[in-house]
Amino acid sequence: VVTADAKSTAVVTGNTGLKVGTNTVNVVVTAENGDSEIFSFTVNVSKSNNTSLTDILVNGSSVGLVDPSATVASSASEASVVAIVADPEAGYLVTGPQTLAYGANEFVITVTAADGVTTAEYTVSVTRTPLSANTDLGTLSVNGTTIAPEATFEVEPGITSVAVVATAA
Repeated sequence: VVTADAKSTAVVTGNTGLKVGTNTVNVVVTAENGDSEIFSFTVNVSKSNNTSLTDILVNGSSVGLVDPSATVASSASEASVVAIVADPEAGYLVTGPQTLAYGANEFVITVTAADGVTTAEYTVSVTRTPLSANTDLGTLSVNGTTIAPEATFEVEPGITSVAVVATAA
């Protein structure tokens, strides 16, 4: 602070440790003869407009921020999507299906900054592995001999049972 008289001194208080909202700063100017006067002004610190995330978790595992996606087992009917906000005063809301469909499911994370006005959206894809529809036969053997499907396997007269081993494709 520079005073009008080089022989005067100035002491500033309240200019550090500013908090969100209104802060009062005082400047006490003391003349060479000891007289002093207090000058006050306010500094208003705005709430943050930061809507950044530091991570996204799906079922407790990080999926990152670049094209966030995860694949879950076909037995998983739900997914937990959690956002880690960069500003602890920001809030977020996750919207998406309560029950996962087979295939891709979209979740949207809406982050609201501490200022209550600024928002950003992040999209997360959670893919539930579809149940297999494969009804193909891999191998088929009768009494230890591999045969083709639709083939005929001949047995001796009097045989009343055979050992069949079949594997799916």
